[in-house]
Amino acid sequence: MKRVLVTGAAGFLGSHLCDRFIKEGCHVIGMDNLITGNMDNLSHLMPLPEFEFHHHDVTKYVHIPGQLDYIMHFASPASPIDYLKIPIQTLKVGAMGTHNLLGVAKAKKARILVASTSEVYGDPLVHPQTEDYWGNVNPIGPRGVYDEAKRYMEAITMAYHTFHGVETRIVRIFNTYGPRMRLNDGRALPTFFRQAMEGEDITVFGDGSQTRSFCYVDDLVEGIYRLLLSDCHMPVNIGNPVEITIKQLAEEVLQMTASSSKVIYKDLPKDDPKVRQPNITKAKEILNWSPKFDRAKGMALTYEYFKEKIAKGLVDPVGYEMEQTTVRKPASTTMTMSKTTVVSPPSSNNGHFSGSTKTQGISDTLNVDQLLAKFTPNRPSNAKGSLSHKQVKFLYEQVLAKKPKVAAELGVASGVSSAIILYGLQTLKKHKLGSANTQLHSFDIMQKCYWSDDLDVGYVVNLMIPEEAQNYILHIPYTSVDLGKFHLPNSIDFLFIDANHRHPWPSIDLLCALPYLTPDALVCLHDINLPLMNNNFTTYGVQCLFNAVELEKFISTEDIPNIGSIQLDGNHKKLESTLIDLIKNKKWEANVDPKTKQHLLDVFGLDI
Repeated sequence: MKRVLVTGAAGFLGSHLCDRFIKEGCHVIGMDNLITGNMDNLSHLMPLPEFEFHHHDVTKYVHIPGQLDYIMHFASPASPIDYLKIPIQTLKVGAMGTHNLLGVAKAKKARILVASTSEVYGDPLVHPQTEDYWGNVNPIGPRGVYDEAKRYMEAITMAYHTFHGVETRIVRIFNTYGPRMRLNDGRALPTFFRQAMEGEDITVFGDGSQTRSFCYVDDLVEGIYRLLLSDCHMPVNIGNPVEITIKQLAEEVLQMTASSSKVIYKDLPKDDPKVRQPNITKAKEILNWSPKFDRAKGMALTYEYFKEKIAKGLVDPVGYEMEQTTVRKPASTTMTMSKTTVVSPPSSNNGHFSGSTKTQGISDTLNVDQLLAKFTPNRPSNAKGSLSHKQVKFLYEQVLAKKPKVAAELGVASGVSSAIILYGLQTLKKHKLGSANTQLHSFDIMQKCYWSDDLDVGYVVNLMIPEEAQNYILHIPYTSVDLGKFHLPNSIDFLFIDANHRHPWPSIDLLCALPYLTPDALVCLHDINLPLMNNNFTTYGVQCLFNAVELEKFISTEDIPNIGSIQLDGNHKKLESTLIDLIKNKKWEANVDPKTKQHLLDVFGLDI
């Protein structure tokens, strides 16, 4: 099965490309920082085992474990209203983001297709535009941040092709429309539809004589797919050559919507192109491609989509403020999703503390000490202090006991606990005792290993069990209020909480995770009894949480037991009440960010 990375996956074009590659039988890794993307565009794909979603900013280091065959780089603001409000991010994703992804393509020997634009032609002096036209762009004008970002993208892509031999493809996309466009993105067609449907005046800039050529999204995706599989490394125009004036477009929207809105005229923005029409001779000859949808059919389908959105009261989110949102530790982010399941709980000990859970007969057939003896030498020497052997064994046996289908980890990106959990999952799969599709979703709050600033977070997993790296899904930055974006309710049956020691964070983490835990989920906690070293660092929050929860518990057998687990009994409401009281009544040791406070108020009625 081909593995494909699609950046900008939650956007208009990116989401349609994800659909196409799923249809073609590929495993798709969607990546988006959601600054202009919308998770609703991917909601239908999230339950599929052949789809992953990574919440990540490609201008930061991009790590994709395992094989990678194709990269589709579509991450970028694409509307004037976007790139005028977030100009720096627009430049960075075209430059730094492209550079990072070309590096991934080089390392993975993957073919990469980058999404350029007709905007590289600027306000063209040649009409229609052919691929050999160099353009008429104002590099310091308001649109220059987008135009020049894309021109740089093309230049560095060609450099990687000629210097490093990377297989590259460049598509120059002309105006495209269709379902999943944002009604509020500022482009002419969705703006006209929104204004007409809401009874507002339709605003046309200039006298409306400027032209555009609109291609329906299905046609565009077909052209892009053919270009990816072709042998052409030079830029290719993909668009519909049928030209229309903006005034004529407004009139067609008014007719289709039967709206009583009036057309009003405003000043033409600076550097707005007067004409735009692709010459698609190259696409016809090389790709045997030309658009099939006429505008009437495509606009009717788009209108139906917009009507459904408005009828449901759906608002298109725009995350311009996301970089200013205060979370515990801002960093890059990666996220994904898996299917739901419920499995059996581990054995009971009548609510008392014990040395370790019994592994339901697994210990009778598997020698845990022998298995760990093979595993332990692979641990990096400077990671010895992170988990003692008894803690490693305890966590490993919890995984064996639970046989989780969906495992998740909240904590510091040391990688050691992740490797232990993955090793347990691998053991279960090798002995046909667990699911072959189990993955570990690691929601971490650090971008580097805490025991070495030189190592990325995936290092330990790759070093200790490289064959399981593809099942290690890393999420950075992490905040527990976002779990619902990436997991279905009642889907996580094994949760490991590490770090975030200070009250009230451990309790908040478990409270926010509750809706996504199965009724009999097992929750492991690290540092439940770490001695207080000084007034600047404590584990008060973990101790409070572990001791306050009146459920079946297990702890390790150290002199100072420092890792334990809680077996949920299905009474999530009672546990929710306990956690809310705990958050309310205990002395705080750490601040809580506004986003989390708002989530606690909206979901749990907890005002902190």
